[in-house]
Amino acid sequence: DVSAEQAEDLVEQHAEGRITGGALKLGVGYIPPKPKDYEEQSRKLDEARWAAGRAGGGSGSDDGAGAEQREWESAGAASTAAPRAAAQRPARGPAGEGDEVRAEDLDAYVLALLLARVAGDEHRANLGIAGEEVAQRYAFSLRPEERLGALRSLAAELLATDPHPPRALSALLAA
Repeated sequence: DVSAEQAEDLVEQHAEGRITGGALKLGVGYIPPKPKDYEEQSRKLDEARWAAGRAGGGSGSDDGAGAEQREWESAGAASTAAPRAAAQRPARGPAGEGDEVRAEDLDAYVLALLLARVAGDEHRANLGIAGEEVAQRYAFSLRPEERLGALRSLAAELLATDPHPPRALSALLAA
């Protein structure tokens, strides 16, 4: 919400060359659209950031990205407190019968297994993954909503190289 006076002032500043066209747009509340391949770019940046942390000697979960993840989770905790509380495992010690596992943790578990045991050597090398423990740290370092995207990306890669894809998906591959 920009008042008429504020808008006029911004236009004058732009006309005088004191602010750029981009600053003018932002000043009046313009939010540029996300690129069409935003999800792919975001995933690649996250993978590169994680790999850089690994190359720099970081653990992938206890470096700046881990702090960023904790900050993100705590910021979102207020808006998702009720659903999260219902899905979390009760604090009863080791997992046992009747304990609930969160869906996002299952996503991380499956992603880690696929990365460690099924993904191609090149894919693992690009992520700096050299074993199951590293694959687990990587998978659990992703935000819950990023895990599904990573799973789907890996599934698409696996599907493209599958000599006998499921009949339901083979029509998609032919297109």
